[in-house]
Amino acid sequence: MSTALGYVISALPAAAMGFSIFMKLSSPEFLHQWQTQLQLPAEMASLVAVIETVLLVCYFVPATSIAAAVGLSAVLGGAVSTHLRVQDSPLPPVILGSLFWLGLVLRNPAARVVIPFWPTDAGNAAKKTH
Repeated sequence: MSTALGYVISALPAAAMGFSIFMKLSSPEFLHQWQTQLQLPAEMASLVAVIETVLLVCYFVPATSIAAAVGLSAVLGGAVSTHLRVQDSPLPPVILGSLFWLGLVLRNPAARVVIPFWPTDAGNAAKKTH
């Protein structure tokens, strides 16, 4: 049950990030205006989109999901920093990052080890995967 719920929860931020990737790669005019508002060079969009795509694919591969979640956290941390720098709300990237981790913890027992308040059997599940 929690595995299926984990995939459903993981799909929500993945869909939002997929849309973001699509927008960065299609380069509509309003994206250039938004990047100017965030004080980001327009050329950066395609590089960020490629990085996000690789991390997003790796997030759904069980062997690389934890490392990808860390990478997604780094990307979203940069987004939080960028939003704060221009006095914009950092809430969207914080919510995405939280949903990525919640979905991962629900679908991958090995990821539960990083949650200090998770039941102790999670440590045993992580040992079984090695």
